[in-house]
Amino acid sequence: MKPIFIFIKEMVDKYLFYALCLAVIVYIKSVSIYDFASLSLDRRQASTSSYCRFTKPHENLPVERDFHVSCDAIAKNDQFMHKMLELKLLRARKEKRVLSSSWHDEAFTHFISHNKCPKFINERNYVMHSVSKEEEDFPLAYSFVVHKDAGQVERILRAVYRPQNVYCLHVDKKSPSAFYNALKDIASCLPNVFLAKKREDVVYASYSRLQADLNCMEELLEHRVKWKYLVNVCGQDFPLKTNRQMVTYLRYNYPYNEIESFILPPTKQSRYSMHWEIQASDGEYDKIPKMTKTKKIILQQI
Repeated sequence: MKPIFIFIKEMVDKYLFYALCLAVIVYIKSVSIYDFASLSLDRRQASTSSYCRFTKPHENLPVERDFHVSCDAIAKNDQFMHKMLELKLLRARKEKRVLSSSWHDEAFTHFISHNKCPKFINERNYVMHSVSKEEEDFPLAYSFVVHKDAGQVERILRAVYRPQNVYCLHVDKKSPSAFYNALKDIASCLPNVFLAKKREDVVYASYSRLQADLNCMEELLEHRVKWKYLVNVCGQDFPLKTNRQMVTYLRYNYPYNEIESFILPPTKQSRYSMHWEIQASDGEYDKIPKMTKTKKIILQQI
């Protein structure tokens, strides 16, 4: 007959084993096939250092660094992390903390003048070599029409920047000098970015907005980079697709353009049937087009 302490030890070991097996089963059931696929993909990506540079977590993202949350977990719909972020954002609003990584206008001139371009490019994580052969062989041109918030404009530029592309920045003639100087300094650090020589006093929703794009287009056509398509953006845009995704789509269409047209609804026909004049405004823009009571003479083709 076994001593009582040996019998107890065997029983404890047996139940610990059962508990371990149960824990493994619960864990396996809680991990989805998507998680295993992601884990496998992460391992494959980690084995390629050149790819990891663009897929590793961005440790310098303010929301991750300051609030200790995982953007990757949020992207995978982790409900706990969603709730944590909501609570921490509420705290940030109460404390009036700035989450954006945008710099104010004067910060660019100060940083570049004191630290020089190489440090600026490294600090802001610009991609300075072509990521793929497909993108390298299919350069794009960008026309930026901007008037305020150098920090936001720089974030857009950084998001779409690739060394094989070319970028023209049209700065509104009435923009503050600090804004203009910030973009001029940024352009001085990037060999394929330049400011438009001819600047327009842009009036929202008027022809001057189009003329600003045309000024950039004219200079882009003369540029040494033989780009395939031109993308026009404003300072309040932000890309939803990567450069590679856009190149993949445009290569499929090349060399054609997709031009969409439609008949204006009655509520908008006054845009071409009535005369409009540029008048002073008390809103965000100092001047805007305003409709007059004078009708245009519309000639119909017989």
